[in-house]
Amino acid sequence: MLATQPGNFAIVDAVCGLSETLEGSVTAEGVETSEQCQMLGTLGVNYLQGFLFGPPLSVQGLEGLARARGGPGA
Repeated sequence: MLATQPGNFAIVDAVCGLSETLEGSVTAEGVETSEQCQMLGTLGVNYLQGFLFGPPLSVQGLEGLARARGGPGA
């Protein structure tokens, strides 16, 4: 939707500009494609989450993933 609807692009651009002015950060949710990831990064989005990176996880699923990757709780 970001690439095909100019209004969405303008909104994300404005939010990123406001965030930068206020020294904040922006998290984009629902990122599903590499194109969206690249475009959001270009606009200055600080954090991304969505199915492009993995499905939603329960607490137990997240703990298992962290252990498997040698993270906290390993």
